[in-house]
This record gives sequence, C-alpha cells and structure tokens, in this order.
Amino acid sequence: SKDTYQVYYNTLLSLVEKKNYEQLKSELETIDKDELKEISDNVNIIKDKLKYRAEGEDFIHYTSLNTLKFLLYKIDDKDNYPRLRLSNARQMNDPNEGYTFLNLIGIKKEELPQTDYDTSPFFFASMTQTGNGQNLDDSLPMWKEYAEESRGAFLQYDKKYLQKIIEHEALEFVRIFYLNNTREDDSDIVKKLNELKRVIKELKGRHTKESKLIMTTIFKNLAKISYLFKVSDYEYESEFRILINFDDSEIERLLNPKHLTDDRIK
Repeated sequence: SKDTYQVYYNTLLSLVEKKNYEQLKSELETIDKDELKEISDNVNIIKDKLKYRAEGEDFIHYTSLNTLKFLLYKIDDKDNYPRLRLSNARQMNDPNEGYTFLNLIGIKKEELPQTDYDTSPFFFASMTQTGNGQNLDDSLPMWKEYAEESRGAFLQYDKKYLQKIIEHEALEFVRIFYLNNTREDDSDIVKKLNELKRVIKELKGRHTKESKLIMTTIFKNLAKISYLFKVSDYEYESEFRILINFDDSEIERLLNPKHLTDDRIK
C-alpha cells in the first residue's frame, strides 16, 4: 500500500543520512524479495494485533522492596520523578524467553546467530492486568515469583501515566500471546503465525546459498515480535509489556542525543 511504502521510504532515508549501510541493505532486501516482504507484513500485522488500545483498565507490577525505592516518586525531592524500569530481554525469568515464538514457526535455537551471552536490543517492563475475576492483585504465585518470595510489594500504575506511555512514539504497549489460548479475537494472529511457519519451511527447504544469506534479515524481522509469545504455563499472569527496541532505526532516531529533549513521562 502507499502508506507501507512511505514507511519504507522514511526508514531508508534515515539510514542513508546516518550512513548505516548494513541495515539499509537489509531493508532493501526486504522490499526486493517476496518472501521477506511477506514475513515483514505478517510480523507487522501480528504486532499491531497485540498492541494495547483500551483505556481505563488496571495494571500492577510486582517487585522487591529493594527495587521499590528506585521506582517511587519522592515528594520532598523537587528534581525527582517516578521511574519506569526496563530490563534487558536476556534477564527474564523464563529461559525460553524469545525462543517460544521462533520454535513455534519452525526455527530452532541452534540456528540463531545470537547466543544467550549477547545483550538483546529489546528492553521491557512487565505488568499484570487485573480485573475480570482473576484476583491477580493478590495472587500467591505472583507474590512468590516476582515479589521476593512474598516479602515484596506491588505497584498499581496510574491510568493517566499509562495513557502517556501508550501515546509515546518510542514505546510499545503490548499484551503477551499465550500458546494454545482460546481467545476468539486471536484467530487472525494464529492465521498469520501459520503463514510465517509456511514461508520459513519453504525457505529452509530450498537449501540454496541465497536462502541462507537472507536468514539474517529474516531473524531481524522476526525478533520484533519474538518477545510477545509465551507458553500456556504462564497464562495465569495475564502479562502486558512496555517495550522498546533499540535495533529499530526509527527508535534510534527518536533517542539520538542530537535530537533528544527532556522527554520524561510524568
């Protein structure tokens, strides 16, 4: 569509200006090859489907008392403001973090160029949606897992603060997709996952030099949503995430020190 190509144009222009030719090559490959474009389109559709758009719902965050003091607003400090802690994707409690999605569409962990020792460009803050009779604001498993064996605390996010996060250009506010869930409104996502699985299977089945060369570009595209999927064992957490991707050229432009302004969310 016209809008899609405008996005590509803006991205490529920013890469040319920064002389980031390696990523520019990756973006051009995506446009040039049908399979890569199909993967990119499906990834963007899935990401859009998982974006949180509602208003007025309650979210909480379990944490330790030691961490709590760094997050709270201090009334007697005029230069202080509440902070949002974003953790690197490699520091999560789930050892399969990021791999659940890739395994689902037919990519094994050992096929990936990145190792667990590398820092991920993805950082996020996890939270739990309350309500709907789930009683997650007083859940023993949540207290034990995320609040220092029930010795910690949970914070409830201010709704106006969350709304500003939703509207922020550099941040994404998304819900986690749990495998084998029964949500009727996830049928489109399941369809797109099956399409991704088909394309990956076709590319891997060719065993050509070209198909192997473009796998790096494919991994970069898939990484955009790899941290939005978890196994059904965690479904009781009803998790949402505030996420930022530092490998995204547009995000890099927004956070570049040359253009950076005081962008605190208050």
